[in-house]
Amino acid sequence: MGRQGTLRVIAGSAGGLRLAYPKDMEIRPTADRVREAIFNILGDRVADARVLDLFAGTGAFGVEALSRGAAWCLFVERHRGCIAAINDNLRKTNLSDRAEVVCANAFKFPGTREMPLPFDIIFLDPPYRFSQNCEPGSEIAGLLERLGSPDVLAAGGLTVVEHASNAIVPEQLPGLVLLDGRRYGSTGVSFFRRA
Repeated sequence: MGRQGTLRVIAGSAGGLRLAYPKDMEIRPTADRVREAIFNILGDRVADARVLDLFAGTGAFGVEALSRGAAWCLFVERHRGCIAAINDNLRKTNLSDRAEVVCANAFKFPGTREMPLPFDIIFLDPPYRFSQNCEPGSEIAGLLERLGSPDVLAAGGLTVVEHASNAIVPEQLPGLVLLDGRRYGSTGVSFFRRA
């Protein structure tokens, strides 16, 4: 179905396993070193967490969280090839029983979908063209505001946003406060906590 690359699960029950990704799509998976840094910052927050992986791509963020002990993960992706790769990766890592994969446009999420419970951690890794603008009024800022709702993000919950390292990131949005920001080459990562 897909191809195996250098993308892998870093730690936990599925640590070391290589992840598949669609061979017919140009995707920009997060480098292992950046993912590892993000999970080192998250630390113990991952254990037993309810996770949302938006713009899931290969599902690397959600799979990593499940491998490290997250209770459950909802993957949201609109490309069928990526959805097939996510399902393949969940089967290969034996993590399917704690996951749900939804074909949807992440920018319209949550929309009318009923949330089973608020999420503890949300990963947001939008396509590159969107990741360059996180300022208020941008599509990413609008999505972050919706994700900051108590119906979506649990009290004290975190939203982790990957973006261009030179993107201007607001320190506060309705429902969210910027907790931390890091740069890894051309990649920036911002951690927002529900206010």
